[in-house]
Amino acid sequence: IINGGFDVTILNNMTTVGGAVFTGTGELILAGTEVVASANVSVSNVTVNSTGTATFSSDDEDATPTWRTFTVTGVLDQTAGNIDIKGNSILLSCSTGDVFDRTAGNWSATTGALIFDPAANAAVAFNPGAGWSIPNLTIDHSGAVETVTTDDDEAFTVTGLLNLVDGVLHTEDGVGSKDGLRTLGNGA
Repeated sequence: IINGGFDVTILNNMTTVGGAVFTGTGELILAGTEVVASANVSVSNVTVNSTGTATFSSDDEDATPTWRTFTVTGVLDQTAGNIDIKGNSILLSCSTGDVFDRTAGNWSATTGALIFDPAANAAVAFNPGAGWSIPNLTIDHSGAVETVTTDDDEAFTVTGLLNLVDGVLHTEDGVGSKDGLRTLGNGA
């Protein structure tokens, strides 16, 4: 789907998607329960606004699963509802500004991760919102400007694996200082 600025809302399930599924300036709004990918997926902007859980699944989850990467080239908004990525990953590759903005909702995963991998030399930020907890988080950001920074006073917890591949993860307080507002759970 090539979008010229309009939003598309998925009310139920979206199955067997792969490749560049939704490109353009609009948003893919997930109000339903599951997106099943048959290959790695690229989407411009995603909003999770669900009364339940939005699950990102692979079409191959048997005894030896093939996990998928859901690449968001713009912004990932979580306004309501939970996100379950299982062993899949959501990769944020936006090159500027806020790349993740969470108002409410929880995250769950087995081995999957939320990955910040913006373009080189891009300063990106994210707003985890109050009380955010994530199982696995990866920072893989190379270039001269290598920071991924939280918005003001936004503490968060990594309960599983915090993987710092390249770059720097900053947290800020209300006056812009980097004051360490993250908590590592047992095993992170």
